[in-house]
Amino acid sequence: FDIPSALNEQMRRSLTVSTGIGNEEYVYLFNLLYSVYSIPNIFLPLLLGIGIDRWGYRILIVVLGVCVFLGQLLFTFGVAEASWSIMLAGRVLFGLGGESLQVAQGCLLFRWFKGHEVAFAFGLNLSIARCGSVLNDIMSPWVVQRWGVVNTVALGGVLCLASLACNVCCVFLDKYEGERANMPEAKGDESFSPRDLMRLPKLYWL
Repeated sequence: FDIPSALNEQMRRSLTVSTGIGNEEYVYLFNLLYSVYSIPNIFLPLLLGIGIDRWGYRILIVVLGVCVFLGQLLFTFGVAEASWSIMLAGRVLFGLGGESLQVAQGCLLFRWFKGHEVAFAFGLNLSIARCGSVLNDIMSPWVVQRWGVVNTVALGGVLCLASLACNVCCVFLDKYEGERANMPEAKGDESFSPRDLMRLPKLYWL
C-alpha cells in the first residue's frame, strides 16, 4: 500500500522522463494512485461484511489475498512499462482486497480469541501491520538505491505473495484445528436487509 509514497521522488525522476509529463501532472497522477485505492473502500468493507456473514470468511480471505497480490503484480508491470493506466488498474485491484481483507481476518481472530484477550489479538494484528508500514518507509529507499525502482516495487509483489501464502495456511489451520477443537463457525445465520442500517443506534453513527 505505502510503496509509492516511500518511492515518490525516485518514481518522479523515472516516470517524468519516460512518459514526458511535467511535475504538476505527475503529482496529480501520483495522488490518483491513492484515490483509486481509497474510494472503493468507502463501500467495500460493508459489502464484504455482508458477504462474510453469508459465505464465510475463509474463502474471502483467499480471494482478497489474491486480489492484493495480483494488484501489486499489475502495478509492478505498470511501473516497468511506464504506463499510468496499468498502474492505476493495479491499485484498484489492490484496493479491492487490501482493506476488506482486514475485515475477513478479524473474523478469524475473533473465532480463536473470543473470550480470551480478543482486544489484545486485534491490537497486536494492527501493530504488526503498522510495523510493516514503518519498515517499508525505511527499507524501500535503501533498496531502490541498489536495485532500482522496478525491482523494488517487484519486491513488494514478492512480499504480497508471501502474505497470500500465510493467509492460505491460516485458512487451512483454522478449518482443521477448529474442527479438532469442535469450535463453532464464525458465520452469521441472519439475513441482511438494508433496512437494518436504519435500526442501528445513534451511538453507532456518532
